[in-house]
Amino acid sequence: MFQEGLNRIRPWLRAGVCAWLLAGWLVVLPAAAAESISLTVLATTDIHAHVYPYDYLTGRQAQLGLAKAATIINRVRTTTPHTLLVDCGDTVQGTPLAYVAARLR
Repeated sequence: MFQEGLNRIRPWLRAGVCAWLLAGWLVVLPAAAAESISLTVLATTDIHAHVYPYDYLTGRQAQLGLAKAATIINRVRTTTPHTLLVDCGDTVQGTPLAYVAARLR
């Protein structure tokens, strides 16, 4: 029962945390520097314990995973000096690999 209630408020919690982080940056950045800068905000969500660009359920290559995201994030960070990365949740649950890892603990 507790889990059901938590599942209902979890998206709102994530949205609230992301909003507070962004609001904090919007307040701090103008005060910190008199010059104008461009801020790039990157967000990840629903990684679901996919490490490599591989769908463990179907056994095929896929356009997902932490390794794929890291490649994109690193590429953006090399070209854009002011980059903020925010993860919005569901990072380590939701795939067979995650369930096996959770059972082994």
